[in-house]
Amino acid sequence: MASIEPQVGCINILSYIKRNPVLTRDAFYEHWELIHGPKVGPWVEEHGFKRYQQIYVSGATVPIPVGSTVPPPSNSSTSPALVEYDGIALFTVSSMEKFVNATADPYYSNVIGKDQAEILDMVTVPNGVVQMVYGTVVEYEAGKRVVAC
Repeated sequence: MASIEPQVGCINILSYIKRNPVLTRDAFYEHWELIHGPKVGPWVEEHGFKRYQQIYVSGATVPIPVGSTVPPPSNSSTSPALVEYDGIALFTVSSMEKFVNATADPYYSNVIGKDQAEILDMVTVPNGVVQMVYGTVVEYEAGKRVVAC
């Protein structure tokens, strides 16, 4: 049996976000695309991210605190409560360290963070993020595995 070499490449970071309840879903998507996206673009470019995508999707999931890999424990008689989300922000970067360092940029807190505070539900879930997960990208083109970054 052939061994598989460890994947060297990008990671995808998926942030399941919850809109500010004062906004309709349509108003949220409009602001996210036309106002927030153009603010994120220069930051993504400055820090060498491969991709930033906005995924317009709604659903519900168990909240997982940013930085954790598992949901908080529930007591034995109940399951963790599901929390609705209104979209997924997807970032493709070469490393989690690069992403964390980029969030320390004053532009992130002064421009992006201020806008997030307007459009995301900062009360129900920390920073408007219901769940953030990340993992290694294994990419294929024309049926062949390629290095993503």
